[in-house]
Amino acid sequence: MKYQTERCPELELGMELLRDDDGAVYELDGDLQARIFADPVSHLSRIRALMKKDAEVAGICVPRELITDASGNFCGYVMKRPRGESLRSTVLDPMRFVTQFPSWTMLELTTVAMSIVRKVKFLNGKNVLVGNYDPASIYVAAPGEIFLAGTDRFQVDSFPCRSTADPDFLPPGGCSGELRSLDDESYALTVLLFMILMPGRRPFGEPGIPGQEDGSGERIFHYPLADEQTGSQPDPGETRDPSWFNLSYEIRQRFFRTFRENLRCSAEEWLQVLEEYALELKSGNLSKEIFSIDPMVPSEDRTLNMNRRDISDTKENRKLRNIETRLTDADPPRKIAVIELSTKAVKLLIGNDQELIRRSPFDFGMFTRMGFKTNTGRGLNARNEMNMDYFRKNVLGIISSCVRTAQEKHVDRIYSVATAAYRTAANRAEILNVIRDSTGLNVRILNKEEEARATLDAFSFSSRDKASLSNARYVMMIDQGGGSTEVSFFRNGETEKSYSINLGTEVLRTVLFRESSEQTSLTQSFRNVDNLIRDRLEAFYRNMPEIAKAGDSIYTIAVGSAITACTGKPSNALQHGTVLTVQDIRDRISELDQQLKAEFANSGELYQAAERQSGKKRNNNVDRMVVMRIGLPMFVILMTRLGIDKLVVSGTGLWYGIYFQHLFNLGENN
Repeated sequence: MKYQTERCPELELGMELLRDDDGAVYELDGDLQARIFADPVSHLSRIRALMKKDAEVAGICVPRELITDASGNFCGYVMKRPRGESLRSTVLDPMRFVTQFPSWTMLELTTVAMSIVRKVKFLNGKNVLVGNYDPASIYVAAPGEIFLAGTDRFQVDSFPCRSTADPDFLPPGGCSGELRSLDDESYALTVLLFMILMPGRRPFGEPGIPGQEDGSGERIFHYPLADEQTGSQPDPGETRDPSWFNLSYEIRQRFFRTFRENLRCSAEEWLQVLEEYALELKSGNLSKEIFSIDPMVPSEDRTLNMNRRDISDTKENRKLRNIETRLTDADPPRKIAVIELSTKAVKLLIGNDQELIRRSPFDFGMFTRMGFKTNTGRGLNARNEMNMDYFRKNVLGIISSCVRTAQEKHVDRIYSVATAAYRTAANRAEILNVIRDSTGLNVRILNKEEEARATLDAFSFSSRDKASLSNARYVMMIDQGGGSTEVSFFRNGETEKSYSINLGTEVLRTVLFRESSEQTSLTQSFRNVDNLIRDRLEAFYRNMPEIAKAGDSIYTIAVGSAITACTGKPSNALQHGTVLTVQDIRDRISELDQQLKAEFANSGELYQAAERQSGKKRNNNVDRMVVMRIGLPMFVILMTRLGIDKLVVSGTGLWYGIYFQHLFNLGENN
């Protein structure tokens, strides 16, 4: 058959390049090719609509001229010939990829992704949707030289996209209708970007492999985001894929939000994220490795969320809420003590002379205090079950020692409280039973509001600046523990509102190393944590619109190991009442970055050093620096957002609050 176009009365078809259900594609002279349809009539209207879009830009192989037979009947069209090889047979095939592009890094892959996204954004702006993304119709000649072929199958105006889609490219529940929506397009584009940036992987694993769906048939995205779980018990190998953790937090966040929460990211949003990622790769802040990465898996299966449960005074919780242990029959007690079981430590506080403490200004010298770092929270696994062997080895003996010390100091009554790690533990009743059976100690697991109230009481009784505290419109207390951070607002001494953020320094520390490979730069690892904090605080901001307007009238108190260490002072007595500005904290973060980067080449080296020192009472400078570096940004971000210039550090904390509550209650009753 003879073919012609308006420009060429005799069109010579060359070698057949492709044959499918629609017809065939042939070579033409120069850089062109011809698409000849088996059933031309069914395609004509779509092709004309596509040609009216004026969408022929570099790399988009749209119809540029109609092909007819000698009688003028429509047969097909002329388009630009794509160069290179298909995405499916190169980038998405790891074996061929490393052979064909041996020098490529994450920067080249990101450039490929950006090139595709720019073309999709351009087409979407003309009411053209790719629809069924087919990696075999996307060609790669160079990182920035990408060609989209098969454009006659795109959705154009009221003409739906054609061909059967790969199920992985279809959103949960299917598309919106016969015509795809921009949301449908965004989902399919995100699937393609995942496959490009994670060569050889698909969001839900390979089709047909058991375990890719749960019992309801829902596809499972096994890749986690920081402290957020995947909702299933994933295959450890897939979950710990180092290539996943090598991506920036922002990219992983968008994949996670799409495949776990069904939230879409448009082509425009993707382009911005990818451009930022490319800049970080060029600067050397993020690793360019694709495959040759050794995963860095913390030896323990540790929890990433110690903020899932609270506790109330129900009948079933009665045994978990007994605060008092009587060591003698003295009534009223002549000497009381507090034992605090926190996520990171076991602490003992004894008032040496109760009458002196009642009637005199606060002084740290009035107390005997002991603190033992136990890292209790590290005994919780990913399902928040406390490993009782870990607990007996690392914590129980310390508790027994504190009880013996209290007895030796002639304490009559101990008030014992436990916080986030115990509150969250799935087997918390077992933990308290073991403590009671082994030491005779009763323990009250505090609810979040009780913990906040007691921590404020500690500062109120011990503050040297009671006038400023009482004159403030609001008092905000940021109590950053190991398992969570409690942000509480008080007005006229009463709790106005309290918020619990599921990020404490122990959780952040686990995320820091869990999200890194051996080669990950410290810049990237710390950025991951900083971005996670910003992400989590967004929900906090949305819930407190009125208080957020208070600005300078918020008197801010800060509690926690990171902020007390930020003072640079060696003891709680010296740290107590220290005023820190936002700039002071920023400067300390910057100093820590410089110190750690000077000493450690990558996150792997830092992890090894921190793990060696984390359980030691002395010589734990590296672990202390890590805790400061990951904990301090939360204070900066909160203060900046709320317009607060300075805060006051509390060196007393929960254990003092519990002591004062019971001391002064006793004083009122006797």
